[in-house]
Amino acid sequence: MPIWRIILNLNEEGPSYSEYKVRVAAEPSLIANVSEVIELDVMRSAHNMSGVDPDALTCLLKTYAHYNPEIAYC
Repeated sequence: MPIWRIILNLNEEGPSYSEYKVRVAAEPSLIANVSEVIELDVMRSAHNMSGVDPDALTCLLKTYAHYNPEIAYC
């Protein structure tokens, strides 16, 4: 199972990650309350993580926040 499905708590069935990303990008207002915090945190910490693409991490965190609103980003 791909790591993004585990992180997003999704089963094997269902849309692909790129489909989830498109949904989140189409409605940025749904995560507006955490979007800026995610971007700032990634900018602040991603430079210390070799091999981590900051854009991919930002996207993953925003997608997680959207699909897990009870947790969002904390």
